[in-house]
Amino acid sequence: MDRQLVQLLTQNSRRSNTELAGLLGVSRMTIKNRIDGLVRRGVVERFTIKLAEDTGDRHHCEATFFHLKLKRPFCKRIYETVQDWPELIGAWSIAGSTDMTLLFRPPGSTGWTTCGIVLPGTRKSRPFGPR
Repeated sequence: MDRQLVQLLTQNSRRSNTELAGLLGVSRMTIKNRIDGLVRRGVVERFTIKLAEDTGDRHHCEATFFHLKLKRPFCKRIYETVQDWPELIGAWSIAGSTDMTLLFRPPGSTGWTTCGIVLPGTRKSRPFGPR
């Protein structure tokens, strides 16, 4: 079963445990336990995504995740600020040690230099980008 599970995850690592369970004819908890075991044993190191190829002047598609930990629940306001930015590929409000994750493609063909965002509830621009 582990071999079939790895094959399905290789085809699409975003499949839910429920979908995988249905395809393999087992319970969702069985899938969760099997995946946890594969990770623990080092068979699976990480789950990744593949971005669509850039159709612009660049020869490759480059993108950066920004993981935000917020002092106050501003995910909705941050999303409202960045939702129309052409560089934004995706935005997620999530539970855990990170409150929000943003995925951006750098502007132009030169990659990241520095960017800024005016945070909700402030008038200051905070730079963000690679350190």
